[in-house]
Amino acid sequence: MTATPTLNSRLRVLIAKTFRAEKLYSSIRTQHGDKLGNVSMLAEMANDVRAKEWERSHYQLRAALNDILSLGANSAVLAEILQLRERFYRTAEESSAMLESGVESLVENIRRHEFAHAFKTSVELIRLKARAQASKVIIEELSAVLEASGRPSTAVKPGEDGMRAFAPAEKQGADEPQAARAMAEQPRSNVIPLRRKFAVGSN
Repeated sequence: MTATPTLNSRLRVLIAKTFRAEKLYSSIRTQHGDKLGNVSMLAEMANDVRAKEWERSHYQLRAALNDILSLGANSAVLAEILQLRERFYRTAEESSAMLESGVESLVENIRRHEFAHAFKTSVELIRLKARAQASKVIIEELSAVLEASGRPSTAVKPGEDGMRAFAPAEKQGADEPQAARAMAEQPRSNVIPLRRKFAVGSN
């Protein structure tokens, strides 16, 4: 007989997935370092910035979840998950707002032919967009845990970069069978969702 998943077991599954995500993004950065002769330096730098930001966000999530698990009581755990989701929500909103103002600065730098400043701004915009994307995917995962535990979950509004809203996941289960594209292949939004990206390493 299969045991019913508990809140703690769901969190442990998410921690394991998050740890695998860290390793995946770390390996993507390493693989990119071996391909400098095959792709442009600028594209390589952009990929590295994105991977580093996603790796950092997942590390923060994993560290926070490990602390939450130590609380023991379900009521305390649920309260902390709500606060953690709110923290990533604020990060997503702040990053999206900074992204919007940064685009205006980038356009002004280009208009003035200040290309060195434009380049520096572009790198920061790549970082901000990756941070917003990673935060929104993490919000989706935390919302799914809350929903599976019987806690109502609120949808997250899309950021100013045009990404779709992250409503609570409909169901939690095994990783999707269809393999996700690696970041180096430049998917349309440069995002590998948490529940899909692990298939990359098995290709």
